[in-house]
Amino acid sequence: MDIDIKYIEENFIESNKLCQILKIPHKDLEKLIDKKIIPNSFYEISITYKINSPLDDEKIISEVKKYYPKSIIDLIKKIKISITLLNSRNY
Repeated sequence: MDIDIKYIEENFIESNKLCQILKIPHKDLEKLIDKKIIPNSFYEISITYKINSPLDDEKIISEVKKYYPKSIIDLIKKIKISITLLNSRNY
């Protein structure tokens, strides 16, 4: 494995795992980024898979993995608590 990829995977958290840990959908993560409440990903790794078969089939699949600093977990938890408190108040 490339040393840069290894560093990123060991020291940052990928968006799917981040959403899983925080129990939020990806669309909520995107909203926080769009509204500039949290920063965008620090790193993006583009991966392309090429699938070949003996039948001369070929399929190419591309994906982008976004990585955030691990500290973003606590930040989003604080934001979720703030939103919950605001929503629970009767105005």
